[in-house]
Amino acid sequence: MTKSDPVVKLFDKVVRFREVVTLTSQKNRNGTTSWYANIGYDAKGRTVRRGLGLNQDDAYAKLREINQRIAQGKLTEAANLFEVSSDLEVKAVLRKLEGHGVSLMQAVDFFLKHHRPTAGHLTVRDAVTLFLEDLEKRGRAQKYIKAYRETYFPHFCKSFGNHRLVDIGLGHAETYIYETKSKLSRKSKADHITKLTTFFNAMADLKYYQKDLNPFAQMKKPQASKLDEQLEEKDRCVSVAGVEAMLKHLVSKEYWDLLALLTADLFCGIRVEESRLLNWNTINLDRGVLDLSGKNAKKRRRRATDIPPNALHWFLLARNGQNGKWNVRTENALRILWRRTKQKVIADNKQIPNLVYHQNWARATFVSYGYRHFGHDKTLEMIGHTMKGDVLRSNYREVVSDEDARAYFEIVPDDIKRLQIEEHNAQMKEEYPNLALETDGDGRFLEPVWD
Repeated sequence: MTKSDPVVKLFDKVVRFREVVTLTSQKNRNGTTSWYANIGYDAKGRTVRRGLGLNQDDAYAKLREINQRIAQGKLTEAANLFEVSSDLEVKAVLRKLEGHGVSLMQAVDFFLKHHRPTAGHLTVRDAVTLFLEDLEKRGRAQKYIKAYRETYFPHFCKSFGNHRLVDIGLGHAETYIYETKSKLSRKSKADHITKLTTFFNAMADLKYYQKDLNPFAQMKKPQASKLDEQLEEKDRCVSVAGVEAMLKHLVSKEYWDLLALLTADLFCGIRVEESRLLNWNTINLDRGVLDLSGKNAKKRRRRATDIPPNALHWFLLARNGQNGKWNVRTENALRILWRRTKQKVIADNKQIPNLVYHQNWARATFVSYGYRHFGHDKTLEMIGHTMKGDVLRSNYREVVSDEDARAYFEIVPDDIKRLQIEEHNAQMKEEYPNLALETDGDGRFLEPVWD
């Protein structure tokens, strides 16, 4: 086909092309303007035209391409607006790539290798949503999902939620771990790196990312400090004075929900994640039994634990403070309140030596005093642990004295303590009516010492 014979069979009709196509406009009923071009005439002399859209600049660009093809005798291409539009986009892309030293093919290959067509616009916040949904679909444990949702993602999304996932680089990752999370221990920093590495790799598996670009996988994990490595269970055990200070603070602030949870942890050996699933039906104060169902226990086995006498008083105080209702805050709210509470108690009780509330301190404290007070078998039963006897013995034997263990399980609310002292003193007066008895710091009569 040449310019001298501008006739071609096209779209089931014979079309005679014009040598030069001009742009024509048309007003639409909605007030917009449509642009089109008359490219020629059919066998009956009727106009054959092609719509060029609503944008005048785009319409002129397409018109130039059409006239260029007509001049070259490429009439089929001239009539195919899809090819015309594609060629215009290709030319625009080539102009953008000028000066970057890469070809169009290289740019396309890179894009297809690293991203889904829509992945380049995926934000970190949207990626987190997709990741959590994928964990749910794959049946991952709720505890695992909750750790991501409440521990690893909140601050990460706050820092980078509106960033595109593909824009997060090594610099962002290092800034986040070593500046944003600077107060974390080395071990916790390493945990964050591991979890976020998993997140980016999972997005790569979902074809939204490329594993070799994972910024957290490129980071070296900080080595755990000696404190992290050497912190043993006995180091987590809090003194009797430290336990009393915490309980009194909760009462003074009327944190009744925290008091109930801590009583279960401190005196009944319940795990933190288990105590949050209790209620006043499972804490039977009349029978003195704490009944943990199998679905709530870590080992998926029902556990009925005797409530020590002193714990009954703390539970009763917490229940009365809540008017018989079991009101517990969200996990995030609890975590924040516990952190502030521990800091406050430590600041207000500087006279107590080495007062620190480490992670898992309540359960470690119970096992330490419980092992001494109840013995190995009873303690093992109460904590619902399957560890071998030698493990429990090596970790908790000789951590506290008999005297401290006895004092620990005598910790009661101040009102109960006053009643107990009054009853004790009445008995002592009855037993020693003619003696002037000495008292301890709490006003309790001491047994007389005979020469």
